[in-house]
Amino acid sequence: MKRILSFFLTLVLTAALLCPAALAVNETAVKDRDWVYITLDPGHGGDGAGGNDSGAVNEKYGYQEADLVLKIGLYLKEELETYRNVHVDMTRSDSYGTRYTPLREVKQRVDFAAEQCSDLLVSLHLNSAGSNQSVHGGLILASNGNYDPDCAKVIDAVGTNILAQLSRLGIDTSRGLIKEGSHDGTLYPNGKLADYYGIVRYGQLRHIPAMIVEHCFVSSNSDCEQFLSSDAKLRAIAQADARGIAAYYGLEKKDPGEVDVEPLFRDCRSHWAKDYVNRAADAGWVNGVGGGLFQPNGTLTRAMFVTMLAGLAGVDEADYPGSTFSDVSVGQWYAPSVAWAASEGIVSGTGDGRFEPNRNITRQEMAQIMAGYLAWKGVDTHPTADPSAYNIPDRADIAPWALDSAMKRGCCPAATTALLRWTMPRARRRASCCAGSMTFCARPKVDFLRFRGIIRSTYCRNGGIHHYE
Repeated sequence: MKRILSFFLTLVLTAALLCPAALAVNETAVKDRDWVYITLDPGHGGDGAGGNDSGAVNEKYGYQEADLVLKIGLYLKEELETYRNVHVDMTRSDSYGTRYTPLREVKQRVDFAAEQCSDLLVSLHLNSAGSNQSVHGGLILASNGNYDPDCAKVIDAVGTNILAQLSRLGIDTSRGLIKEGSHDGTLYPNGKLADYYGIVRYGQLRHIPAMIVEHCFVSSNSDCEQFLSSDAKLRAIAQADARGIAAYYGLEKKDPGEVDVEPLFRDCRSHWAKDYVNRAADAGWVNGVGGGLFQPNGTLTRAMFVTMLAGLAGVDEADYPGSTFSDVSVGQWYAPSVAWAASEGIVSGTGDGRFEPNRNITRQEMAQIMAGYLAWKGVDTHPTADPSAYNIPDRADIAPWALDSAMKRGCCPAATTALLRWTMPRARRRASCCAGSMTFCARPKVDFLRFRGIIRSTYCRNGGIHHYE
């Protein structure tokens, strides 16, 4: 799969500035700041391999917790999706579940929520007091706030809202929010006492507000009769949960026939590069890593970088069926792009007939490949000033083979100002930023947050250019 990561921003903006006619970009960004991602975890269930965890059971009626909370979860998902800008994932959607459903996999349920970039994880349960029929009602297991106080505050607020809505159904919610510390002295990494319940504890560690809603006692015959004895009653519980969640996030109901436009990449919703990512995706330059994710802070391999160049150049993969390097097998998703780049002299490999496609690219390798690409495009990359004028403290760390490429216009941070002066509209030129202390950092692997200067124009600090400090 073509895993195109956020380093595309450097490439896209640089190439687009130098070759403005390359491709028109849709300037309309998706308005996604109000989107809420929720993971619902119907407790218990099975593992899909013959095992089954029914959870608590009512002896008189034969009700099983796992079955009832699954129905509540499905109804809750349906109800939440009647609100605008809500995306709902479930840890299981059938009796067994599709993933991460055994009780022994509690941590993986939280990991699943993290993979979905969830704003909230709600684990749905029914309580039990064995044969004690005097115990009934609902409660919520919340966090002690010892590790991530902000997440704990969200749990408290959402939980209080849900309890208020359950109370309107007649459920006794007087027990309120329960915050229970570890029984065996387990500590969070900060040395403070951890939460007892796994969903809550692991949620804190992943910085996800994770809560357990014990809607009522399935062991209580009266609770079963009043609140669990029909699908209509289970749906009412789900609707109460939904109202509580909606109240916290300020959700509004959709109009009839209204269809939401979900963000392209859920993990970019609050990222500073969101607009750039969306524009590049709209233009067809990137497609993420699958599953609605982009991994904006991920690293970039040599194969990924060359594939992005090929996409920007409009290369027809069918024209390059072969392979130039011993470690690039025909049929790999990147093979045609690498073959194109090699045939055009943009890349020459790493020696001994190898390309090392899956190794993370370094900044100096990027500069060299970018210089080759721009030369292939016919762009004049020679600096407008003597490169020796640039004060780059770690210039000696740049490999001799990369030095020339590193100093070319449009290929490295040291040349960004010249690039901008030559290519950007007059109103956006920052001519005053033409000197200062800059660090190239040739050896470190490329991650975009450390190399954001090219796409964020130039910064003037104390009369110098500081692109990535």
